[in-house]
Amino acid sequence: MLIDLQVVKGLNVCAGMDIEQATSFFEQCRMQRLAAGAVLSSPQHADPAIHFVRAGELAQFAGSGPDALLVRTLIRGDLVATSAIVDPDGRCHTSLRALKPCTVLTLDEDGLDRLMALHHPVVANTQEELLRSEARELEVRQTVLARFASGDAPPRPSSPFAPALRSLFGPLSTPEARWTPASESSRLLQRRLGLVATPVEDLVAVLSTRLEARAVARGEVLQAQGRAASAAFVVRTGKVGRFVRSEIKGHVQLDVLTPGQLGGFETAILGGPATASAVALEDGVVLRIRLADLAAAVTERTPEAARIRRAMLASLSGWQERIALQLYHASIASRAVSDGEVAHASAS
Repeated sequence: MLIDLQVVKGLNVCAGMDIEQATSFFEQCRMQRLAAGAVLSSPQHADPAIHFVRAGELAQFAGSGPDALLVRTLIRGDLVATSAIVDPDGRCHTSLRALKPCTVLTLDEDGLDRLMALHHPVVANTQEELLRSEARELEVRQTVLARFASGDAPPRPSSPFAPALRSLFGPLSTPEARWTPASESSRLLQRRLGLVATPVEDLVAVLSTRLEARAVARGEVLQAQGRAASAAFVVRTGKVGRFVRSEIKGHVQLDVLTPGQLGGFETAILGGPATASAVALEDGVVLRIRLADLAAAVTERTPEAARIRRAMLASLSGWQERIALQLYHASIASRAVSDGEVAHASAS
């Protein structure tokens, strides 16, 4: 593929690369030219690939059809992973459509694997861009889901949100929360993007003396929802539960972190106050790391830092979606109980 320095400068992931490194990256990609309105990817035809916008404008939608929700617009230099958003059934529900004539470089799984084996600098750059991209996507979807996650009635069919949400999560009246920490969607996402769980040893190797071992007792609060967070943590021993407040059912448990798993990294990536509370479910030890130290450490060009970045992306993916789904299904179940009590009282 013929390239020049202007092309290299136009892609964010090529930052700091020389022409030889950029050429070896481009050789793993295939170039696609799209006419305005052309569909690059849809829920019915999605593959685990990363797309880099070389020229033009590309739009990402949640759902499909005329009622699809616009997530964001991508311009020259941006990237998107078609499999980065999945529902609890493991199906991809993003659509990519050219708003203007567009040129896209597509990197598939095999190409990414080859670049990772070569420790190519574009891999670390891509992972950092994916983290930022994922945060933006989830923030938009969280805004939409927040309209009914607090216990409001589901959107009526006339609502512009209803069709997109149906295509994302199935029937809105389903009372059971289908997400589990070990769901197939999580495994699918990790397999598609080459994400792996990060062992504690990677963090120790990268962060060295910046990790603070801390003993925690059962019931101790490591992170409080709504409060500013200054540190993330890794579970060394014991278990930590993550909870989110619900006006309907009090505190709803989202998942359980076991040894080697990351906590508080969502706040580090998304910014703002903690989106959930972390509470020790049993006595144990956590490795605490200040967010400022974490940000400095994981940008290092080492295999360990790269694995941590991938694990951070895996941890972030589906996090806000999981919160909204759990709250929404809790509100559905609560309304079903209330409706049953009213019906019983009326019958009496």
